[in-house]
Amino acid sequence: MADFYIRSAASLDRVLRDECSVKAAAAAHSDSGRVLAVLINSLAYRTALMIALEDSKVIKAEAKVFTLSSPTSKGDNGKGKAQDEDSSKKKKDKNKKPWNKYGHKKETRVWPSKEAFLLVLAHDLLFQNRGIQAAKTWPPKVTLERYKPSLHSSLVKQQLRQKLVKISDLRSGALYQEMVARMPRWVRINPLRATAAEVHAWLAENRFVRLPNGTEEITGLKEYVESQHVPGLLAFHPKATSGLLAGEMYKGNWVVLQDLASCFPAYILNPPGNAQVIDATSAPGNKSSHVSAIMYSKSLATTSTSSFHITEDNEDGEKDSNARGNVFAFERDTPRYKTLTKRLAAVGALRDPKVRLFAATGNVIPERKDFLTTDPQDFVKVTHMLVDPSCSGSGIVNRLDFLKEDDDVEDQPPPCSPNASSSLPRKTTLKASLQDETQEEEEGEGGGAEMSKLEKRLKQLSEFQLLMVRHAFKFVNLQKVVYSTCSIHAQENENVVIRALDTPEAKENGWVLAPRRDVIPSWPVRGDAKACGGDKIVADSVIRCVPGGVGEGDKPHVESCNGFFVACFVKKGKNGAEGLGKRARQGSADNVEDADDAEEEQEENIEQNHEGEKVKLATSGGNRLANRKKKLQKKRKKQRLQHEQQQS
Repeated sequence: MADFYIRSAASLDRVLRDECSVKAAAAAHSDSGRVLAVLINSLAYRTALMIALEDSKVIKAEAKVFTLSSPTSKGDNGKGKAQDEDSSKKKKDKNKKPWNKYGHKKETRVWPSKEAFLLVLAHDLLFQNRGIQAAKTWPPKVTLERYKPSLHSSLVKQQLRQKLVKISDLRSGALYQEMVARMPRWVRINPLRATAAEVHAWLAENRFVRLPNGTEEITGLKEYVESQHVPGLLAFHPKATSGLLAGEMYKGNWVVLQDLASCFPAYILNPPGNAQVIDATSAPGNKSSHVSAIMYSKSLATTSTSSFHITEDNEDGEKDSNARGNVFAFERDTPRYKTLTKRLAAVGALRDPKVRLFAATGNVIPERKDFLTTDPQDFVKVTHMLVDPSCSGSGIVNRLDFLKEDDDVEDQPPPCSPNASSSLPRKTTLKASLQDETQEEEEGEGGGAEMSKLEKRLKQLSEFQLLMVRHAFKFVNLQKVVYSTCSIHAQENENVVIRALDTPEAKENGWVLAPRRDVIPSWPVRGDAKACGGDKIVADSVIRCVPGGVGEGDKPHVESCNGFFVACFVKKGKNGAEGLGKRARQGSADNVEDADDAEEEQEENIEQNHEGEKVKLATSGGNRLANRKKKLQKKRKKQRLQHEQQQS
């Protein structure tokens, strides 16, 4: 049992050094469930426990007992009693090396810091009924138990100082737990395996009640409602997850568990049924399978299942309009590629080259390859693309990363502003924190201060993300690119979009931002205008999702999801697409004027092609052309007024 605490403390050190996530640190152990539990709880009470350990002076007074290694000392190896005891056991049985099975080298054992070691021990001593689970004579246990009264006294003082009801309220992450409680369990209907009617019928048979459209909160465990933004996406109470996982609906892959925000990219991309599509970074495959499902549904609406087939070129090299297109899903990492193919096969999205009939196969073709190494000339028929590159993941609420932070935010949601970090100091307001961060950024830009670890990481990520978008712009027949991240930082979101629009690839090929009307206009939260250089039109054309949603309360809300960002690029002039933003326009003309010019040009063409008709109308006393011009002028005036009001 003593070895369990040593291993857990070493894993805790890895988490605090940002070497891996909480779950990844626990996964390296055979008893990963137990290690994960102690990591989560030790991190949750970390602030309170460290204060208690300092107040009781146990860290300094008993440093020798809890210091298992001392890399700074050469003459004295710094081994405490715990390590001496462990070393003697190791000499008796050289073949017994418990760390070998956890992925470490046989000749090396990783020892935890005394702070991490004390954290895991103090947590079990103070918050577990059975206390420290180790031998009664184990020196660290005997020593720490002597300090239990003073440690408990410090916790009580902290509780009273913070005006909390009980000591357990000292647990950090309460705000994030509230956000998780507000997020429904999102379930996407998978038409590749079942129809919507079959899914709703199964739910009705299992006593689930469908709430009317427009319902905002889900109060009952057996209630669900369909999203107003993404068709076929159902919101359930989060506590209904276990029941859903045990049912035939999930086991048969009739549905896919996918967050609301994660469904936005494929829904915005919205490719035709016979399109050629690329998912640049596809693992684990939810977005790829969603694109496949959308194309499948569109194809069913235009052709019968019996005559449907995968896209083939005819003798003239043209694509069959009645055929279904392909989705090329790229993933360079071998383990993730295996996960991708396994997942696609399970949901029916994987294309089987041996089966040609549509009813028996999907249309996703996995490619174990780095998207950046692809030659655009090899994919000249591709017209739609998803670009969801690696990001900081700062928008994901339930990933446990918040536990690594020292304190909670008091009465404030996680920052939705792109310049805010994922956690804020306790007893500070969101506005004050953002002001402090802005000052820090300005100081950093002045060259006086070094870049923080987060800033360096965001800079590296944003450069990679921009590289991905620029490469996508090189595909000659591409019409639409949807860029997305699960980040809350402007460096990865609006800044990448603005920089992408200024690249030679964008200017030479006519890439612009799609207007709001084509980017889920019903979604209320849009981009940060300040991060867009003050361009409100550009900000309005992109989507932001606030982690946990913008609403209040503790009930699951239908607009609560993980933090996310989505932007849609289109080629100017393709399918009548019109771009938005200063960088997408020529000179100082705005979008309203562009639309007016196009409409005026169209009217002039009509006039030239029908001169005889106009003369006839004029001579007969008709004045239709004049009336049309007057209506057009009124329409332009009205549009300009509306545009000025929006800018003001």
